[in-house]
Amino acid sequence: MARINNSRKALFQTPGSVSTDEHSIVLANSLLSKLDIAEKALANVHAENEHNIAVKEAHKERMDKLRLLLNEIEEDNWKYESVSKLIGI
Repeated sequence: MARINNSRKALFQTPGSVSTDEHSIVLANSLLSKLDIAEKALANVHAENEHNIAVKEAHKERMDKLRLLLNEIEEDNWKYESVSKLIGI
């Protein structure tokens, strides 16, 4: 009796319905894979942008510190003789 029910099911299914379901699964898996790749690429771009921002901020901080140091040196410069005078040039 089970064999007859299976035959009847197969008889009344539309042609290619099984392959359509399999195709849908393959297509869904492919789309999920592409979505995963796109998300990873977007995460990489975001990480690169964050890194570039951090590098620029660190560079700006170093330049600001150097500018302050240069200003201090210029303010204290009058206290010391120049190097050329010290070595006799």
